[in-house]
Amino acid sequence: MRTSTLGFIHRSGGYLTGGRSLPTSCSKLQQGRWRFGRKPARLDPMVDHIIDHFDSYAAIYVLAQLTALWWMRGWWRAAALVPLVPMVAVVALVIAASGSGGNVTPVLLFFLLPPALIYILVLHMVVFIVRWRSRPG
Repeated sequence: MRTSTLGFIHRSGGYLTGGRSLPTSCSKLQQGRWRFGRKPARLDPMVDHIIDHFDSYAAIYVLAQLTALWWMRGWWRAAALVPLVPMVAVVALVIAASGSGGNVTPVLLFFLLPPALIYILVLHMVVFIVRWRSRPG
């Protein structure tokens, strides 16, 4: 069987084995399903979690950013704009690069989104605590 550097078994000529006969124990191969020829390298569990739930984190960031801009006033709103400036620049870069066929630039979002999300959520908590402690009574 031919395997790539990632370990995927290639399909060639209708058979996954390059024209050779398959043993009877390879029912999944006969059905045309992809299988790993060897165990793939595993990423850090935290990185796996971020990659698997990236779209959820992006939605949470957009919601937190919008509520911060709507709910906060004065210097708090200026502090809420801090992560928005680089995020808008990176999203514009990703959109421009994807139009020209680039597929590497979305990696910038993986580097920028987690710190921006943490920053905006911590800012929400700080503003909530400050307002709660300064309320009358």
